[in-house]
Amino acid sequence: METLKEVATKLNNSKLDWALYGSMNFKMQGMNIIPHDIDISVDEKDIEKIKELFSNYQFSEINYFKNGEGFEFKIKFNGLDVQICCDYENGFFYKLRKNKNNIETIDLEGIKIPTFTLETEIKAYEYLGRYEKVQRIKEFIKENAEENTKLIKESIRTIPNWPKQGVMFRDITTLMKNKEALAKAIEILINRYKN
Repeated sequence: METLKEVATKLNNSKLDWALYGSMNFKMQGMNIIPHDIDISVDEKDIEKIKELFSNYQFSEINYFKNGEGFEFKIKFNGLDVQICCDYENGFFYKLRKNKNNIETIDLEGIKIPTFTLETEIKAYEYLGRYEKVQRIKEFIKENAEENTKLIKESIRTIPNWPKQGVMFRDITTLMKNKEALAKAIEILINRYKN
């Protein structure tokens, strides 16, 4: 995570429009995965800024995407590969990243990390035809949703026969006192209604 923090600080300080995706994003979102690199999506027009920011590091050769929507290269940063995907304007990944509903910001020890939402990762991997990743993300979302629902339900107190016989009153003040459950409830509501 230290390498991610250093990379993110450089990108944030330069005011570049960027987003984290791939295995490091999965780890940040709570998936049980060991990331082996850091995948960053940026605008193709920002390539010179990227080269300047990381001029002290080793760059790989540029690999152009077969679909013509951009190119990628790797930077060796503290022994870890940082894969920079430069998206051409109006390409699929460019459009994903420019739609702010597809991005959420995660705070990593005071450093803001813009990341693809897991739902956006699903769209990306479907586009790439990598259905095993799609399935893994969907399973994680489902398991996480079930855990969150259970936590929320357990945090709501039921008062039987109030205010009258036969009524099961649901008291959410107990939910409001449980910071974790309340945060999950708010997150679910935001995700449901943000579009």
